[in-house]
Amino acid sequence: MLFQYYFKITMRYITFFSLLFLLISLSAQTTSILFLGNSLTYSNDLPSTVERIAGTYDIEIDARSICLANYGLEDHINDGQFQKLLTQNKFDYVIFQQGPSSQAYGRESLIEFGGKIASVSRAHGAEPVYLMVWTSLNYYHTFDDVILNHINAAKINEARVLPVGKFWKMHYDKEKDDQLYSFDLFHPSAKGSFLAAVVIFHSLFPDENLERLLSISYADWDKRSLKKLIEMIMEEDK
Repeated sequence: MLFQYYFKITMRYITFFSLLFLLISLSAQTTSILFLGNSLTYSNDLPSTVERIAGTYDIEIDARSICLANYGLEDHINDGQFQKLLTQNKFDYVIFQQGPSSQAYGRESLIEFGGKIASVSRAHGAEPVYLMVWTSLNYYHTFDDVILNHINAAKINEARVLPVGKFWKMHYDKEKDDQLYSFDLFHPSAKGSFLAAVVIFHSLFPDENLERLLSISYADWDKRSLKKLIEMIMEEDK
């Protein structure tokens, strides 16, 4: 009888700690992301900025990227690098972008080659995600078409879209914040890349409270302007 009693107690402890270990393991899982793009992504190392923000929430992200100057989605399909990487590694997300794509060719490329990237990604167990970019200040009048073409392409290919361009435009329309742009008025400054990273993080982890970011200093974003950005993003969630 005494043996049975201690045996039951021991088994309960084993079960408890096994469950606890499982919960800890699950909470510590790494999210693997492959970024496909061009200089709009590799400027200021956007993937690393996303990793840094996630670290604020004790979320581990392993971000890898294939980003080459002047590359479009068609180029990524044709050169075969990302397909090879997907066969060798397990990714949770493949996030891909090209130029603004406000015109007909860009729209068709988003649909056709975005669809091909989505199919390859799904075949390897990764969720395909469009990264909606922004337009240059010189072509700011085309911004609505940039947003619409990304949304439509994602809908056609049944993929998610990260609305970076949408929030970029909302922020710029309110603040006239030229500091989002680098010297060429197209590529992002560090401030612009940080905005993009916040939107990407929030889109992938919507349950995390963005206000936690206010406790940390980020270059080019004072607490007042960052608070307004966060409020704008959270308002769109309602």
